[in-house]
Amino acid sequence: MTAKLCGGMTVKLPETFFPFPFQLWEILFSEQVADFAMSLVLREGTYSVHAWNKMSSSTPIEIDSRQPYAQLAARFCRRVCFTVGARL
Repeated sequence: MTAKLCGGMTVKLPETFFPFPFQLWEILFSEQVADFAMSLVLREGTYSVHAWNKMSSSTPIEIDSRQPYAQLAARFCRRVCFTVGARL
């Protein structure tokens, strides 16, 4: 698909928004594999991260932890982290 065919809009690959498959959703909340998860999430070309909410909605987030989700929140959502009491 080209930008010309899409009226100037660029269609991105799924990896742009889903840097890992849903079967690995837990890595976003695991300190044990934080470095691996962050390497997937922060690679060039990733625009956002889908947290697979249907599966992760009851997973606790430790704001001051090494959880990749917490690291991303601290880096990109500082105001939210401050509101919930994170030390930034």
